Amino acid sequence: MEQEDDEREGRLHILYNGTTLHGAEVADPKSPLHCRPMVYYAPTTPIGQAVRFLQRARPALDLGVVGLGTGTLAAYARPSDTIGYFEIDPKVLAFALDRRRFGYVSDCAKGKVRVVLGDARVTLGREPARRFDLLVVDAFTSDSVPTHLLTEEAFRGYLRVLKPGGLVLLHLSNRNLELMQPAAATAAAIGAPALEQRYGGDEHAAYLADSDEQAVVFAQTEHALREIARDRRWERAAAGGTAPWTDDYSDVFGAVLRKLRE
Repeated sequence: MEQEDDEREGRLHILYNGTTLHGAEVADPKSPLHCRPMVYYAPTTPIGQAVRFLQRARPALDLGVVGLGTGTLAAYARPSDTIGYFEIDPKVLAFALDRRRFGYVSDCAKGKVRVVLGDARVTLGREPARRFDLLVVDAFTSDSVPTHLLTEEAFRGYLRVLKPGGLVLLHLSNRNLELMQPAAATAAAIGAPALEQRYGGDEHAAYLADSDEQAVVFAQTEHALREIARDRRWERAAAGGTAPWTDDYSDVFGAVLRKLRE
């Protein structure tokens, strides 16, 4: 964890893993900005858009999140909402629950928050069917990408735990790999309609929410995407000729080459 002073936000606590940014929070718990979602999770970003879209549509939201980070999404939890995090690293959990470092889970969530430790493919497999309104898979920003979370088998598992009309959102921003096309191809291979957004940022948004961000959202039916598709920031996901990934096949080298061409 590092500290940084921002001219708009004040002193920040920032979580890095190597050179990868995983979250930030206004350090002062008395600041009105302390619980403001930042970085990839600000309201203007694809993740923030999806959470707010479903909260407007549903009085109570069951949110699943693969990848805890600093626990920023807990800041969105209303008293009627529940959040289930699926995290593989106990050290990340220790940081997220330490109020001296980050308060999103401990100070900001108004609804119930639970954390399940273990590989998300395994732990999600133990969840009951039709559990979540929104499943955010946020495990692809680091240098070591868990390719088994981007396969046809994984996508079918995500759809299994969705409520009718629910959404799966993949946060695919990565400095080294282009993951949008394989995600689109994999969704198409299992018959799941998908949209994508290449978010260009908002200079008036919270800390670092002006950075580029890439996301794909998919669902069980076209009807589930109908309302969010009205937002012109979302476009039909395009595979670009890329083959879908499976547990037996993934093309990381191709993802590197596509990133170099961007």
